[in-house]
Amino acid sequence: MVGNAHQIKLSRLHTTLEDWAKSYGPFYRVRLGRRSAVVVSDSALAHHVLQERPENYRRLSAIEEVLEELGSNGVFSAEGARWKRQRKLIMPAFSMRQLRGLYPGIAADTERLRRIWEPAAQRREIVGVLDDLVRYTVDVTSRVVFGHEMESLANPDQPLHRHLNRIFSTINRRVNAVLPYWRYLKLPQDFATDRSLKAVHQQLGQLIVEARRRLDNDPERSANPVTLLDTMLLTQRSAVAEERLSDHDILSNLLTLMLAGEDTTSNTLAWMLHYLAHYPEVQERLRSEAMAGLGPALVAASFEDVMNQRYAAAVALETLRLRSVAPLFFFESARDVVLGDVCLPAGTAIVILSRVVSTSGQSFSAPEAFLPQRWLDQERNQALHTPRDALVFGAGPRTCPGRPLALFESSIVISMVARNFRVEPVSGFEEVEEQFDFTMRPSGLRIRLSPLG
Repeated sequence: MVGNAHQIKLSRLHTTLEDWAKSYGPFYRVRLGRRSAVVVSDSALAHHVLQERPENYRRLSAIEEVLEELGSNGVFSAEGARWKRQRKLIMPAFSMRQLRGLYPGIAADTERLRRIWEPAAQRREIVGVLDDLVRYTVDVTSRVVFGHEMESLANPDQPLHRHLNRIFSTINRRVNAVLPYWRYLKLPQDFATDRSLKAVHQQLGQLIVEARRRLDNDPERSANPVTLLDTMLLTQRSAVAEERLSDHDILSNLLTLMLAGEDTTSNTLAWMLHYLAHYPEVQERLRSEAMAGLGPALVAASFEDVMNQRYAAAVALETLRLRSVAPLFFFESARDVVLGDVCLPAGTAIVILSRVVSTSGQSFSAPEAFLPQRWLDQERNQALHTPRDALVFGAGPRTCPGRPLALFESSIVISMVARNFRVEPVSGFEEVEEQFDFTMRPSGLRIRLSPLG
């Protein structure tokens, strides 16, 4: 009656499915109550699913249903014409041109993070890096998306990131629930989520009102929109009826981007610090690059200085390969299909184990080793290096639009850390555990910062 459900703990869902792949191979089936899913960790099959969207495969419909209920059915989960319309608006917001224009504000956010960590480093205290990084990414994402300074770093008690974390946990719980109990009987945690949603929707709604007012009063901004929200509001005014974004579409995308930007990048940065603490040779090479590239500046002085931190970008890519914040992709067949040599009826759930693909010996030499240099052209001397199989950002027509921002944030923060601090481990490497909560984050991460010199 329950299938494999009793064998699964949601916080360890990804490792459970990865362990089963070792036993049952790259294509197997699991059952959760009356539902079943096929689990794929073969590179060719994974790329087939990703490339054949949206005609033959789509994101798991349960995700769209849950996100629609939570008011965040944006570009991440939308399908068909709705997705195409939203994608056209979202992509320009994360272009290199846009990030260059916003760089002074992003650098200011990074300097605030440095100043928060500096006193703790002087005292050689253990630093709660993940909480600080969550607030940092909230500030950067809000700046890019709607040009508003949330000042989460300056105000640790601001409730926004607590609300976002609660919403994220609810998404994970409901998407993987055997029965949609919350539609019939809400538990205390569901009422808490409702309160968080109301608070976030009110805050984002006020930002939309303020952005409309700025556009009305500033012809120059209307002619040259600065933020993603500006672009969406101007398009809403000018588009023909059938292509026009509703206010609900705009708010959904704002919430989607805040959720994605807050969680994924902060977790990636935390994992990067974890590796630096335990790989001093990587930390020293990163520091040499930062000293040479940043000069006397404590934070990169220009957009170009960040882009020139090539080893920092390699550390980010290698961390994402080994500690993917998205180790599971959830899809379903949009029609009757043949995947490999197996016929799958329309509506069959498909789980892609992206990290298994990214750490396959058929794609990378020394696949389990942390070797950032494998991403540098002049040092790519391994027998195998297949970047397309590092799937953390997906592949195909729906590659994650936030990839440029995520890698840019990773480079500017990690170069700032290497330029100003030494990162030392507090707990053993294996003591830091992976916890799955729709994305994968480090649990038990404790590091100590100390000043250089």
